[in-house]
Amino acid sequence: MASTKNLLSGMSSAGAKGRASVRGAFGKDGSLYKNRKLSSAPPSRAQAFQLEKCLDKKSLDKVIYQMQSSADVEAKNRRTVTESKGGEMVYQYNVDGFAAYLSANKALGVLLFWKEAEEYTMLFGDDERKNTAKKIYSRYIKVGSEHEVTGVSAEIKKNIESNLSEAPDDLFDELQVEVYSTMLLELFPNFYDACMKGPDASGSSESKIKESTTLKDVLGTPDFEIHKFSDYCRTIHCEDPVIFLLEVGEYRLLFSPSDLVSQAQKIYATYLNVDSETRIACSDTEAGKVAKTLETATATEALPLDLFDKLYDEVFNTLNMDQWPAYKELVLSGKINEMKEQSLADTSGGADVDMTKPSKAAVAAALRDPEQLEKFRAAAAAQGVKENIDFCIACQQYSLLFSNDDRKPKGDAIWKKHLNAGCDAPVNLPDLMIKKMRPKIEAAEPDAFDAGYQEMLKIVSDNLFAHYLREVQKAEERKAEEAAQAPAPAALPKTGGGCCVVQ
Repeated sequence: MASTKNLLSGMSSAGAKGRASVRGAFGKDGSLYKNRKLSSAPPSRAQAFQLEKCLDKKSLDKVIYQMQSSADVEAKNRRTVTESKGGEMVYQYNVDGFAAYLSANKALGVLLFWKEAEEYTMLFGDDERKNTAKKIYSRYIKVGSEHEVTGVSAEIKKNIESNLSEAPDDLFDELQVEVYSTMLLELFPNFYDACMKGPDASGSSESKIKESTTLKDVLGTPDFEIHKFSDYCRTIHCEDPVIFLLEVGEYRLLFSPSDLVSQAQKIYATYLNVDSETRIACSDTEAGKVAKTLETATATEALPLDLFDKLYDEVFNTLNMDQWPAYKELVLSGKINEMKEQSLADTSGGADVDMTKPSKAAVAAALRDPEQLEKFRAAAAAQGVKENIDFCIACQQYSLLFSNDDRKPKGDAIWKKHLNAGCDAPVNLPDLMIKKMRPKIEAAEPDAFDAGYQEMLKIVSDNLFAHYLREVQKAEERKAEEAAQAPAPAALPKTGGGCCVVQ
């Protein structure tokens, strides 16, 4: 029997002629992701999840053909966009809203091209494919076309133009990579920010969350609130369990046996496989039962809809007891925005940080100041945790490197000194976090140590900052004593006037 790892590692679904979806190739085991053609990992898994829903063929079919003319666009916008009191446009957080947002920002061609390029790969006849290729080129790639996709590299455009007469089934793959990357890393995050300006997006008085609202309520409806909760969880490095719940929710809505198998394999490979970078903390026994079921799964026999139910309940209960109460309290108290602003400040360590109170931002700022760094080192040495400061400094130095050739040896050195089993100066980071960091360190990715660095800043802030402040106070007292004991400066000799001493 094939090994579970090999059987369940694939995440992309095959299309006509066995061609894997370009979108699926961005998964953990996807070729495009492995080759790093995508410039960086998505900043938010929740946004990536929602974009997947927007790019689903059934979702696109509902809106695209209604937006082909300017009149239809205007009519569609009236139903998917409203204007807030401040004059900001408010969009629905779904494919309708995303299409309306792209249309309003003159970028609808990106979505239209994506849909037609996906359909192009499903064509069999050579003549039909050639005719369709010419239409796609004239609509989206030709300079001055109605829905021109701007920013296409000259090399990609030249490759498409030179192969129009042959029209291979992968003709538009490279451009799809660029388009998907643009949507994932630029357009959709901007769309999310636009949705956040809505009247129910923030603030205790405006949020839909009430004292009686439960996590089950939020998960049970296709509401923007669950994505805001996921956004909060991302700031504390536990976003993956939320997306797991959303993915299982999607699985429960499927009917086709092949769709059930494909979605189940994706969920297992992403969240349950022991080798996954995004593996969630869950019961190994229950995960093993899912793996065993999938080993014998076929595309013609439907999997049980309750396949993930026990794991779902386990993850749900953990979030419901830990993260959800804290998030709801922040929302009801109106402090959720303050928390987000603080989170942004935590990564900057800017000049406006309050250095008298413990925070990740204060720690980051102090470690960048040579004088304050020595005080932190002294405090850490006194508490026997000097390795925590050394690790933070090494992470800061790593983040300043630009090339893989520079990052690779630095990353390996940090790993061997602070993270590897049996290392000389181990830091107290969660094993699961270290495991997720390992592949990024091996690939010398720019953000390889970000999660560990942010976690260590919090640890230092919570446990060492008070000792650091005492070191600051001692230094100030020493300066005051030295100033008091220093002899008074000698008086200047009297002069005959002017600015020069008369000899």
